[in-house]
Amino acid sequence: MRRTIVRLSLVLSTLFVAQKPLHAMESAPAPKRTEKELGDASAQQRRNALSQLVESHKTAPVTEKLSRVNDFFNQVPYQSDIANWGTKDYWAAPLEMLSRGRADCEDYAIAKFFTLLQMGLPQEKLYLTFVRLPGSGELHFVLTYYETPDAVPLVLDNRSLQIRPSLFGESLQPVYRFNLKEFVSYHEDGTQRHRAMEGMPFRKWQELTRRMRLAKQST
Repeated sequence: MRRTIVRLSLVLSTLFVAQKPLHAMESAPAPKRTEKELGDASAQQRRNALSQLVESHKTAPVTEKLSRVNDFFNQVPYQSDIANWGTKDYWAAPLEMLSRGRADCEDYAIAKFFTLLQMGLPQEKLYLTFVRLPGSGELHFVLTYYETPDAVPLVLDNRSLQIRPSLFGESLQPVYRFNLKEFVSYHEDGTQRHRAMEGMPFRKWQELTRRMRLAKQST
């Protein structure tokens, strides 16, 4: 296992260029992508490295899965959607993210979410979480892991290599969180509203999951 981890680290160091991660979220239609961009050799190497990571850690402890996946995707350099995709807001699937080798905040969280599902973590413990950053009020996207429904969540953030528990309202101000089944919104009075994800008018998520289904069907 340790030799596998070392080999992956060496591979990743040649696939991603170090760059300080940033974050942004806005709104716009989906961009066009070329076959050349999605099929070049370096993109295939990154996808292969992800497959190796998933297979080599399926039986690892939960904390190690979280750490390895967080480390893997946080090595992808940040780039805004405008620069990367030619549109203000595009939610990339994990393989699209690795094909470009660039990402913004929601792309990191989405990639970590689906990769951890592949590694066997139950989705009821994983939430894509939309937050405001204290002070600036800037919008940001992270992945949160709840060991139990009432636990303080662990936060997987592209801005940090460390996975830390977060008391919402102190380090982050949650707006909403969701997974494939549930949507939870936060209100100013501290209450939460839980709804089924099915039927939610959530266009970006619907577009993303549709593309992923079509990609899976074509393989």
